Amino acid sequence: MSTYTDASLIYYPSGYKEDKLYSLKPTDGSGDLDFTRASTATRVNEQGLIEEASVLGSELVTNGDFATDTDWTKGGGWSIDTINGVAVANNVSSFIALSQNSVFVPGKRYLITYTILDYVSGNVAIFDGNVGVTTTRTSNGTYTQYFTPTSSSVRFISNGVVGTFKIDNVSVKEVITLNVPRIDYTGGGCAKLLLEGQRTNVIKQSQDYTTGDYILSNITSININFATSPSGALNSQKVNFGTGASYVRSKESLASALSCSIFAKYVDYPYLQIMIGGDSEHYANFDVQNGTTGNVGTKSTASIEDYGNGWYRIIINSLSGTFGSAPRIYKIDNLLASWGTGGGAAGSCLLWGFQLELGSYSTSLINTTTTAVTRLADEVTLNNVYTNNLITASGGTWFIHILNNIEKVRDTVGGLYLAQTNAYNSSNGFRIGQTSATESRLKIVRYLGGVATTYQTTADIIKIAISWNGTTWDLWENGIKVVSAEAFTFTALEYLASNLDIAYEIQSQELYPTA
Repeated sequence: MSTYTDASLIYYPSGYKEDKLYSLKPTDGSGDLDFTRASTATRVNEQGLIEEASVLGSELVTNGDFATDTDWTKGGGWSIDTINGVAVANNVSSFIALSQNSVFVPGKRYLITYTILDYVSGNVAIFDGNVGVTTTRTSNGTYTQYFTPTSSSVRFISNGVVGTFKIDNVSVKEVITLNVPRIDYTGGGCAKLLLEGQRTNVIKQSQDYTTGDYILSNITSININFATSPSGALNSQKVNFGTGASYVRSKESLASALSCSIFAKYVDYPYLQIMIGGDSEHYANFDVQNGTTGNVGTKSTASIEDYGNGWYRIIINSLSGTFGSAPRIYKIDNLLASWGTGGGAAGSCLLWGFQLELGSYSTSLINTTTTAVTRLADEVTLNNVYTNNLITASGGTWFIHILNNIEKVRDTVGGLYLAQTNAYNSSNGFRIGQTSATESRLKIVRYLGGVATTYQTTADIIKIAISWNGTTWDLWENGIKVVSAEAFTFTALEYLASNLDIAYEIQSQELYPTA
């Protein structure tokens, strides 16, 4: 049997654009999944760096290759050489521009690319009104830069001095961040589709611990922009702890089950504790030199995740008890320290990406600068599954490969589903989801005539195959048949969709037109 030949739909996390996830098969677009998330979100890219998920829009500059002497407004000393396809600045006075109007929408973010040729003199820059928005260039080369303009025109000038040089290959594209799927590489290995529900980071400034959003106790100093963070940018802070008890404390708090996390890197002191005030069992200890955990409060769970280059994300999930107090990053003297027991010699760690969110597990980083930020839920939908013959009246098979199927408490009721209507719990079909309000792995639920039957998955990584033939259905988990010939008499399942209850990491998904 050939998977490619027999499958009607094959999805692997690879191609995507704004609002869309491309399937490998079918190739006519009928199997491409619609995607929505009306907010920004972060992912880990192929290089292992945390970045905002984005795609580039269409080209916005007209005649960026200067093939014709049109579309550009030329100040004194500027000309367009159409034979060689370049714009020429010949002893151009300071701030005399080559410009094109109606390129930008103020407030949006753009990527601009351009080439400098035959450089003789000048400080080449792009200006937004009377303000420079790109780095000044003084040599030949191709340059790219992100920026957010306040006007609509792109303007090349020589900043402050007379300039002689040539410009070519000008390109401007909008950086689109809303409704962009996240193909994620957390932990390395193959790509996976990351789907998460709505979460809010209530920490108002996740990167800068010198602001009024924090209370510092026995912190001798903080060095801002000291080293590269897990984003690859020079924006992490070196926090220098004094001798004995010392901590960085947020002013924010939550009133129920929560997850608190921060990225940390060893400089010369290894032991940190995340402590949530108000309950002595809301704490967890970490060794950020060796990537291990120590004592954890009985009402909490903890984990430490390796992000490479010495960086770890340290995480505490406090699930029960007394809530309402702010989290602290304590320096402790060993991994056996109890709640709020700071100590040890003076020392330093790098910190970055403080996050406090409602829920029983941590989610991807939500950057903040001045206020709490909400990442909206990811939603995936494929309509007309039955109508487009991806499954048939003879039945079908739904295969899905899901990673990180650990026990979690759901945020809300939902899941992934293949169903008769676009509502998993009010029509015939199948649902993969966390069906209980207590910690659990995913369950597989069959709905038929308002009656549900449930199977509990058992492994951290699951390959699920759900097969039906118009009379009965079968279920396999990791190659083992766990449900056999249970009644399921409906076949016209039109909707393959999500209504997220927890986070999902999907490695692949396939449909077959027969059982």
